[in-house]
Amino acid sequence: MLEKLKLTEGDYLKRAAVLLFHKTPDRFITEAFVKIGFFVSESELGYHDEIHGPLFT
Repeated sequence: MLEKLKLTEGDYLKRAAVLLFHKTPDRFITEAFVKIGFFVSESELGYHDEIHGPLFT
């Protein structure tokens, strides 16, 4: 499956594979998180959240 998705390079996994499937991708790739925000107006942020972990969860 990883080869069909082109997530390997030789015997090694690409960064995308680590981000998608590893339980703690931030161990291997620093700043591996997503920020999501809700804006009340164009300049006023209502709240924001950070999501850590694999992208599938």
